[in-house]
Amino acid sequence: MDAKGGRTVLALIGLPGSGKSTVGALVAETLGAAFADTDAEIERAAGCAVAEIFRREGEAGFRRREKACVGELTRSPAAEASAPFPPSPNSGSDGEGRPRLVLALGGGAPTVPGIRDLLRERCVVAWLDLAPEAAAARIDAEGGGRPLLAGDALARMRALDRERREPYAICADFRVRADARPELVAARILLCLRGTPGLEEVAPGAVAGRLEAPPSKSAAVRALACALYAGGESLVRGAGFSDDVEAAVRACRALGARVVREGRNLRVAPASLRGAARGPVSIDCGESALVLRMFAALAALSGNAATLDARGSLRARPVGMAESAVRAFGASCNSAEEAPPLGVRGPLRGGAARIDGSESSQAVSGLLLALALAEGDSMLEVERPASGGYLDLTLATMRAFGLHVDEERTEGGARRFRIPGGQTPRAREITVEGDWSGAAFPLVAGACAGAVGAPLVVEGLNADSTQPDRAILEALRLAGAEPRVEGSSVTVARAELRAFRFDATDSPDLFPPLVALAASCPGVTELRGARRLRAKESDRALALAGEFGMLGVAVELDGDLMRVRGGPIGGGPADSRGDHRVAMALAVAALSADGPVTIRGASCVAKSWPSFFAELDRLRASRD
Repeated sequence: MDAKGGRTVLALIGLPGSGKSTVGALVAETLGAAFADTDAEIERAAGCAVAEIFRREGEAGFRRREKACVGELTRSPAAEASAPFPPSPNSGSDGEGRPRLVLALGGGAPTVPGIRDLLRERCVVAWLDLAPEAAAARIDAEGGGRPLLAGDALARMRALDRERREPYAICADFRVRADARPELVAARILLCLRGTPGLEEVAPGAVAGRLEAPPSKSAAVRALACALYAGGESLVRGAGFSDDVEAAVRACRALGARVVREGRNLRVAPASLRGAARGPVSIDCGESALVLRMFAALAALSGNAATLDARGSLRARPVGMAESAVRAFGASCNSAEEAPPLGVRGPLRGGAARIDGSESSQAVSGLLLALALAEGDSMLEVERPASGGYLDLTLATMRAFGLHVDEERTEGGARRFRIPGGQTPRAREITVEGDWSGAAFPLVAGACAGAVGAPLVVEGLNADSTQPDRAILEALRLAGAEPRVEGSSVTVARAELRAFRFDATDSPDLFPPLVALAASCPGVTELRGARRLRAKESDRALALAGEFGMLGVAVELDGDLMRVRGGPIGGGPADSRGDHRVAMALAVAALSADGPVTIRGASCVAKSWPSFFAELDRLRASRD
């Protein structure tokens, strides 16, 4: 397990009724560990039931008690005596490497930021995932009585599931399905502790129902970047909890902004761009290339030195375009062999430059925003601009914050921007639109594995979005599906599919769902734009060819062309290669496979859609 050193408590989270207390006691007994239930501990300390605490102090009062309880239990003698995770597969009977404390948390605990911090720092977290219908049935069988389930318990449980799914997913080191006897669920947890985290098994089956599209991390990061130096406090609604958004939050805080999370929303008190000088700044970009490339220019606005560092596969991804973009306007920028960490020092100033945009639009987006704030006017010409829709998204977000940019397009296809300098973004409240990149996966699932007579509906999408991956609608039509757009919803049903040709050069993130779609289309599908896949979270072209090949789907690479031969999809093991979109593509393909597909490293979906596998389970449950 990829656990941080020093985390010594096994914590169980999940909806009310998911069996945390029963399962936790069984796991503790097997491991010879102590067991504690936070609700029981809070009741003991308060001298009254949880329901009475809610009546007297409200939910806020209960959450304060809960945070204090979790803090105390996770630094108790029982917790401190335990050895760090993970247990060694070869550990002896003396229990070396095993926890001394198993902790069952209340269902709402992971929604509290302070408790989430404690869980990340001190615990290995198992999410007992159970569909809300099953959880409500269990609560009803137990006699009910939960404070947050008063009234229509099923409707309330469904609402809790929607509210808590993302916080559960980002806290969890692994997810186990809690739809079985407690003894079996406990056994699943023990297997995860001894084996590989983030392992997801997806069995063949039909999907149906409704789900909300994940928030667009591209839109959320751009909104946070605009709010960073705004003229007052901004509210970014529906930003979500993805790793890329969290990386942008860290970047904003490092540059001096105050960012407060309010559920799925983020409140941003801006930094002072022209205020007192600060010392050197260090920005942890995680594995977000978007944050690293966009915030390099923003970090160069002041005269302070800044270092933008990376983790995981981003450490090996190119940053040369971000370097050249920043240098073109007078700031210094350097890296080791064009890979992170990236050091920048401003001030970045207005001027004129021509840059090559064929590698990525991300550095150009950061530069457009930074130049609007910099001293002096600018003229920026971008030759061979890649993913133009994302530049349009940047410009639309800038306009929403009151920033002005003039644009013209040359006959040769370049984009020329005239940018007045010295502007200040206007503080505002902005809602993040749904993500077409993520929505492509359930839309493809509906076309390939939809339940007969029961369509799949994805909600929360902007049909007029500039996101390039809205082109999934065109690809589905070419493949024989007929997606129907109604307001902010897209409906798709199972269809007789056919091989198709599609140019994904400007929407390279569509390749994974398109390969999953093509695998179910008889004949050979041709996808153009494969050269754009070489520097993603994985070498995405090779990853898709290799992993779909393991499932019996032939994927051939021929320069910029990818050919996919549709036909029977086999079950068996597959690997995400650490790429969130590869993991989701394999899961969608598994729905039409001959047998279950076991996906290693599936927890990487946290980069863009932490609750993806739980959402998929909900769609499978809805088919009945």
